[in-house]
Amino acid sequence: DVTVILSTRDRSISRRGKEKVHCKRQNFAHREDELAIELMKEGLRKYGAFGSIGRDRVIVSSYEALMSMKEEYLFGLYKQLGMNSTYVPSFADGNKKYVADAIQANMDKNSSTAKRDISIQQPKSAVPDDDIPKDLILPKTLITVVGLKGSGSTFLSTTLS
Repeated sequence: DVTVILSTRDRSISRRGKEKVHCKRQNFAHREDELAIELMKEGLRKYGAFGSIGRDRVIVSSYEALMSMKEEYLFGLYKQLGMNSTYVPSFADGNKKYVADAIQANMDKNSSTAKRDISIQQPKSAVPDDDIPKDLILPKTLITVVGLKGSGSTFLSTTLS
């Protein structure tokens, strides 16, 4: 049996990271995000705790909860997966930089003498939607691999069919 872990993250932070690193066009980032949410919902409907096809084959994990509760949250996931492990990775909050940027932006916005911070502005697409290359499509499936390379404890989760 395969158990899929859906790792959720604050959508605004996820989108900022996506647009900053690998998907610089807002309209694509938005569509990619919406498709991911729809795939997750479908997985839950079909294979979640009350799934129409199978039960308890999907676990939802919150990135923010993991960063807040660390070991306690991780050990809860281990238990749900039926794993007997005491492994604890080092935790590095990937949201920290985006939250710090947002706090600074709000402080600047509320200051009467503050200048606009260009680094927090959303990137704008220079190419209109009708100029999108025909071979550029969003994925219809999602594959996630979690684990250390060569560790033998790699989890492979694929989309549910």
